[in-house]
Amino acid sequence: MDNIRNTWKNKPGVIILSALLVLVILALLAVLFVRGVVFRAGSRTAAEVPVVTTQSAPNEQQPDASAPTATATLPATKVVKATATAKPTNTPAATATPKPKPTATKGVPTKTPTPLPPTDTPTPSAPQIGNLLQNGDFEAGFGEDGVALGWQAFRNDAATVIFAPELWQSAIHDGDAAQRITITDATQPNRYAGLFQTVNVVPGKAYSLTLYGQIRTTFGDVGKSNYGYRMQYAVDWSGGTDWQAIPDDEWIELPWDEQLIDGSNMFFLDFSTELLPPSNTMTLFIRAWNKWPDQLEAQYTLDSLSLVGEQPAAVDEPLPETGGASAAPPATSDPRVWGGALFIVALLGGTLWRQRQRSMKRA
Repeated sequence: MDNIRNTWKNKPGVIILSALLVLVILALLAVLFVRGVVFRAGSRTAAEVPVVTTQSAPNEQQPDASAPTATATLPATKVVKATATAKPTNTPAATATPKPKPTATKGVPTKTPTPLPPTDTPTPSAPQIGNLLQNGDFEAGFGEDGVALGWQAFRNDAATVIFAPELWQSAIHDGDAAQRITITDATQPNRYAGLFQTVNVVPGKAYSLTLYGQIRTTFGDVGKSNYGYRMQYAVDWSGGTDWQAIPDDEWIELPWDEQLIDGSNMFFLDFSTELLPPSNTMTLFIRAWNKWPDQLEAQYTLDSLSLVGEQPAAVDEPLPETGGASAAPPATSDPRVWGGALFIVALLGGTLWRQRQRSMKRA
């Protein structure tokens, strides 16, 4: 005590600053404790919240569990074996056993169970059926290269190939336009030109492919041309776009014969088949085929192309996982609290150090 009194007389500033430092430290500890309690209370789960149960009012009579309850005792039933007799026997009439009357218990209200509202069970929507080919009727227009919109063209060399919209009404199956492919001036055998399109499908579902077309040549007869002008189709089941990657034995020849290039009775030939894609994408190729090298012109027309079946559902991207409102972090993890405390400690320490230096100079 004498030391404290002497210090108070000689150095009162030291006593005051020390007391302030202790008070600041105690205040910080109180803040840390309060914030930690609030955080723990805010983070309690629903399972930790106490459930308040209501007790019945004193004036309500509760059933006495010890009181005996009247129980209706049914008479014992004997099992009689059926015996076959030649003469009818008189069978006494069955006596009705009276049902026990329900006993009303006083003071215990009976609750009628409230039926739950019917739950709406989601009904799976019916699959959408339609033509998966874009611009299969060629009514949506053509590009500057003469290729129908939605389609891509392919060909090999050593021949003159022209893609153009077909506007001759006798060479149009339906609507106002069709796709014409012209091959002429072939200097080598097996000259090809055609169209392809990649579509999304549902694996394992059946799709109906329907094609309409014409083959118009100078011969107008397969016997005269030795089946020199034909059309084929093929499918890349992986959705590839390289027509030359498909093996020759996978190209299906369409059963379409030639007609005169300027005939008066033009008609369309059709072809239908069923496709069963193993994956979710496929590419359809259709090509014109000049088998022999010649300088004659051949015109191939396609129209009303369709690939009808179940349309694949649009893929919905999953929503990002979001949690509920997060509770405030504990004060011990907040760097601002510790920064403020260190600043105050440093400030007080500096003041004490300056006070000590002054005291030493006076002494």
